[in-house]
Amino acid sequence: MSNFNMFTRGGGYGQSVGVTPQQQLWQQHIQSLRTIGAREISATVYETDVHLRSGQVFRLKITLPGGFPASPPAIEVLPPCQHNWIDRQMQVIGCEAINNWNMHRNLGDAINTIRAELYNHPPVMNQNNFGGDSGGPARVDHGQGSGGDAGQVQSGTTDVPRMPIEFPELDAMSNEQLQEIANTDEAFVTFFNSLPHVVKLEKVEKELREENLRLAQANLDQEPVLAGLKQTLIEKHELLAVQKREYDDLVDKQRQLAEKFTPQAIASQLEEACKASEKEAQSLAQDFQSGKETDVDSFIERYKAASMQYHMRKIKTRKLAELTR
Repeated sequence: MSNFNMFTRGGGYGQSVGVTPQQQLWQQHIQSLRTIGAREISATVYETDVHLRSGQVFRLKITLPGGFPASPPAIEVLPPCQHNWIDRQMQVIGCEAINNWNMHRNLGDAINTIRAELYNHPPVMNQNNFGGDSGGPARVDHGQGSGGDAGQVQSGTTDVPRMPIEFPELDAMSNEQLQEIANTDEAFVTFFNSLPHVVKLEKVEKELREENLRLAQANLDQEPVLAGLKQTLIEKHELLAVQKREYDDLVDKQRQLAEKFTPQAIASQLEEACKASEKEAQSLAQDFQSGKETDVDSFIERYKAASMQYHMRKIKTRKLAELTR
């Protein structure tokens, strides 16, 4: 545990006896972190969140080294992302207050500066935080303070270079050359186009153009296939329309047939048939009584058949009525 641990907990300043100036500065920095709402993970590790407009949340992990506050704190951003202020190890390297650290600076204000930068210029989340040989995808490289490579962002399979923060090529130039570059558009354009990053960017642009052309040609090659599939789809759609009309006709016929055999329809038909049988029997009886029918055996046979048919239909009508109640 840190020698300063006893001074980082408890009440306000001036409550401990024999506090050295360095210990007092440590305590003041800890208080500044508490003021901005940082969470204490341990005596030397604190964390705070950055909430973006998009709803994403990034975490700042603040580690106080053994030489703190004379040595600067280490600020790590989680989860892994891409930003000009962040290197491959997810360490913040673009904050002036941390880069030019002074023990009399306000650590809370420095953290708020980092918060504001990430909020105003949101980091880009890595495509796959769990892939790759190194446990994570490609991130932004920075050459901070040495005029080195300002980094690359991997976009698909193409490395898109970022412009450097410093230009060491200018250091080797004379004042006349610098004046010429500053005052002459042609000289500036020549110098700019000779920069390694610009040359690489032009190469990347050419590769992307060629890739786009290849993809466009591949799409054009698929045009006959798509045309054939489209024609097949049209034919199937027309066949579907014909079969749907046939299906609708069959459904309509089925509905009409079903209406004929509903209990109500059957009962109505039986009732009509019953009345017809009764009328036939009455007509035969009237013909016999009036002398139109003189053959007794023929009358009895016909009248008996008509009466039997009437009673059978009458019984069926009553039975159906009972079943459909």
